Amino acid sequence: MSDHRDALQPVATQFRDVGLYAYVTIDEENRWTVACDIEEGHIDVRIGPDSYELEVWATLTGMYVDEESERRRIARERLARISLPGLQRGYLNDDHRIVWDDFEQGIQLRKRVDLPFSAGQRLPAIAFQQLEELNDTLLFIERQLSS
Repeated sequence: MSDHRDALQPVATQFRDVGLYAYVTIDEENRWTVACDIEEGHIDVRIGPDSYELEVWATLTGMYVDEESERRRIARERLARISLPGLQRGYLNDDHRIVWDDFEQGIQLRKRVDLPFSAGQRLPAIAFQQLEELNDTLLFIERQLSS
């Protein structure tokens, strides 16, 4: 698998060339990954069986932390949690995954896209586009939960 690490070095360089801090690391599933954390979210790129695996995710951090009543905050968080499966089925495609993030105290939305190796030079631009669409979807979901 060190060949994956070597193959990902140019990808990390591409992200660095557009001004981002990107690094090659091992992910939680023991796969070599280019990781890039930016204000808008997170970007991971891996080598799949026959393509790049691009994963982007973002979190609505601290959704209800400003709620003065702890009881009401807990109730709103619970309502958000139990609404997630319906939102997944009703609004999201199979390449999306929505969960409640206890650490960030908000909804996390992930999207995975397989891209041909020929798209290698365009990975940063594609990642930014996917992350922008993901954040738009996340804000839409936040509005759904608030209504």
